[in-house]
Amino acid sequence: MSVNLANHPHKNSLFEKKQLNKENHKVNYFIDSKGFFEFLNKQEKIGMEKLAALQKNASKFIQPAAKAAAD
Repeated sequence: MSVNLANHPHKNSLFEKKQLNKENHKVNYFIDSKGFFEFLNKQEKIGMEKLAALQKNASKFIQPAAKAAAD
């Protein structure tokens, strides 16, 4: 059994799952075979988007001489 407990509760819907668990005791919403991989994919997507934005804006901060040498 795997239970993903992220360091920030919103990242793995901890409070939403807690509420669902209160409403239906027959299902344990904390046990989710796909949840951890969905969490990883979501974090990777967020990271790649941030990296792309940083790379796009990086050229604004390169000094003209350094930029010419990079080309």
